[in-house]
Amino acid sequence: MGTDLSFKKGILLVSLFFNLVSLKAQMGKKEMDDNVLVEFGISYMLPKAYGDNFLSQGYDIRNGINVDGRILVAPKWFVGAQWSQFKGDVIDMEKVGAIEKSGITHIYAVATYTILGNDKQVSVRTGFGAGYVLYRHKQSTTKFMDDGFSVAANLALCYRFSNSLGVFVKLEHYWDFLNIDTAPELETFFRNAQIFAPSIGIKVYTF
Repeated sequence: MGTDLSFKKGILLVSLFFNLVSLKAQMGKKEMDDNVLVEFGISYMLPKAYGDNFLSQGYDIRNGINVDGRILVAPKWFVGAQWSQFKGDVIDMEKVGAIEKSGITHIYAVATYTILGNDKQVSVRTGFGAGYVLYRHKQSTTKFMDDGFSVAANLALCYRFSNSLGVFVKLEHYWDFLNIDTAPELETFFRNAQIFAPSIGIKVYTF
């Protein structure tokens, strides 16, 4: 229940951000330097698992953090890396097994395309990532891990206060494919997880 309330508050915050940025853009546009070479971002994320899988049915997911860095490689194209982490408390051991809590980490190589030009105060980005996911489980004094392959897709709205600083909101989706040994009839339930993760944060630009 607490996670659902927090998630709804996060969606409300993201919606408010979009409305404020849209209003600011209508009031007036300011040209920005378009020779950005590197950008860094850090955001507060509100992940929510869904679907018929162990993560959505057996866990209470907590909020987390997302960090990324990108380098301009072609007009409108950035490539880089992204790291995110959040935790989950088990609320139904019958769905998950003998686990109390888990820490979930995603590491991606990412590519991002700028839909709107880099010289605008308001820009829209879309991106794709592929990489590694690690689930670190804990049960009393016992610790163990599951890992696998993961892909991500996102859409972000960025607003630049100046040439070097901005804020952004991002809507992101993770697909996790885990290497878990289980009965054939349970493979889909335990090996696949889907996570929707909106986030809001700050971005630093360098030239």
